[in-house]
Amino acid sequence: MAVLIEGISVVVRCNAIVAAYKGGPEQFTAEVPNGSLRADGQIAAVTFMHPTDVEQYVRLLEARGLVFQDAEGTHDIVVVDQRTGFCNPCTWADFGTTPWNGDQSRLVAVCALDAGQPQKVVVPEGWAYETSLTARHRFVENDPVSEGLRFVRRDGDVNVYLDEKTGKEFYSVQGVGVGSPVTH
Repeated sequence: MAVLIEGISVVVRCNAIVAAYKGGPEQFTAEVPNGSLRADGQIAAVTFMHPTDVEQYVRLLEARGLVFQDAEGTHDIVVVDQRTGFCNPCTWADFGTTPWNGDQSRLVAVCALDAGQPQKVVVPEGWAYETSLTARHRFVENDPVSEGLRFVRRDGDVNVYLDEKTGKEFYSVQGVGVGSPVTH
């Protein structure tokens, strides 16, 4: 099996959650900060839109007993970008794409412990391809205004932009430079 990778996903070995996470799997599940958790029994994944959120979540996981990196590379946790794959070298998992429901025009990014096995993709509860980050994401390399987006408001530290062609809103954290994700 495999888990869906969207945005920037934090992937964790399930056996590490059982063996080392303070409070075990129940506490791990309770501390997931959003509704994106999915697991295939070997790995679990949680999606974030911004690197700062990823860093905070990885710190929480480490505080609960998991190991992000050691001398040999990633240990219990690996960060995976939907577009580019592993953010750090990882020898214990595989990243790639697979057709969603056999449709070659709908590729989804996945992570699995054993890429040699037939891949059923586990997605978050309520996930649908048509409304997913996979189907609708945009990645802004520089100034969002140059990409046809108009700034409309600030919500805390999040800038909200409007795509005037589609009417959809996109988000970015203020102060993030080149390469910041803006997603819907």
